[in-house]
Amino acid sequence: MNNRNIIKHLFWIWLILLLFLNVLPINLGFGSDGQQLSGQKVFALRLDYLLHSLTFLPFAGIWLLGKRLGVRWFERNEALKFSSIVFLAAIGFELLQRLTTWRTFNWVDMAYNVIGAVCSIVVIALSTLLTGECPEE
Repeated sequence: MNNRNIIKHLFWIWLILLLFLNVLPINLGFGSDGQQLSGQKVFALRLDYLLHSLTFLPFAGIWLLGKRLGVRWFERNEALKFSSIVFLAAIGFELLQRLTTWRTFNWVDMAYNVIGAVCSIVVIALSTLLTGECPEE
């Protein structure tokens, strides 16, 4: 398997991993001292909200690494399509929690998912502009 295929697989693996982490009934909300993540703060920001944003930032790195290796994500409008998947995942993964009885939907979690996705999308847009890649019409 060449590096381009590895990067493409990495994108889908990370997306599916986030799906599982957001929907499966696993309890990652407790630290080693038994304190919930929602009670812990980093720079006056709840740690669980910060983690929601951080989980979507790897998509920017995957995009940049893929472009450096010459990955063609889609035939047309690749930045738009890649960004759309990331943005829809940020919203959709939290909405899926409404359909489960074992997870709790939270608007603020969704907002922080979107913040992380938008940060990745900004990196994708800037890299597209800086490399001179224009969206196809």
